[in-house]
Amino acid sequence: MRLSLQPIDTFFFKTHHVTEAGEHTVMESMFPPRPSTVYGALRAAYIHAHASFDEFAQGTNEQVRLWMGTPENYGEFRLQYCTLYRNEPFLPLPLDYQLIEEDSKLSAHSLQLSKDNGLSSVSNPWRLIATKRAKTKDAKTSLCKHDTLETSVARWKRNDRHYLVIFHRYSGRKSGHPA
Repeated sequence: MRLSLQPIDTFFFKTHHVTEAGEHTVMESMFPPRPSTVYGALRAAYIHAHASFDEFAQGTNEQVRLWMGTPENYGEFRLQYCTLYRNEPFLPLPLDYQLIEEDSKLSAHSLQLSKDNGLSSVSNPWRLIATKRAKTKDAKTSLCKHDTLETSVARWKRNDRHYLVIFHRYSGRKSGHPA
């Protein structure tokens, strides 16, 4: 089953740092959110729609208990994969790629595994070598299209419409799986 979340307002996910009212603080955004954040939001939405949180805490609603579990135990609902999607999935840029900005466009180029017989304090002679002689950009927030990895890298932009796609797995047991 594939589930898509389309925002009607801005999604904002922050890091774990505490913020206090009245204090000068700077919050860092974290996007996409961690799968555990998405799981918790979907679990809470399902519980809210099908039972009260007291019923959930006590485990008295059979369907909610089997599907979403209890505060101590998980139910059958599982996230299998979570990614950004816009006509196709966007994936994190692999760490063995070099990210280069040319003419205001980003491109990704795979690093090559080469044997280096030069002097080194590292005993292993194999190195990942850049294929392009250019300054490499920070790829920490870079996402790429899965089928055009070599030529296309997409940076998250606030104005673009992306969807958060969640794939979840059902264990197959007969327990009143919601439609």
